[in-house]
Amino acid sequence: MARILIIVTSASSLHGRGREGLSTARTMHENGMAKPVAVLLVGEGVRCLTAGGGCREDVHVEMRSLLEAGVSISACSRSVEEHSLEHEVDARAIEKVDAADFLAAKAGANYAILTF
Repeated sequence: MARILIIVTSASSLHGRGREGLSTARTMHENGMAKPVAVLLVGEGVRCLTAGGGCREDVHVEMRSLLEAGVSISACSRSVEEHSLEHEVDARAIEKVDAADFLAAKAGANYAILTF
């Protein structure tokens, strides 16, 4: 079965890229299409963690669904600091990671990597 890492780089895209990435992760997880499914929030994508602050409400709803479903979610530690979201990360089951190290580890473990 495929291993999937979905990278979310957007929370407010007019085209809904952040929502689509999170929705894809949820669908793959719920339907057993890939195992495991992991999500990495990078750059503006970390704003999916909070309502307001430029995050579209539909994106925030998808983020809550993933957390409730138990999908593994990580966030780039530098992006979290740049957007002052340490409290939101600490309040949820989200791991802060060095994005470059995290990506290298997932690529080395043969994850397919999708970017939204």
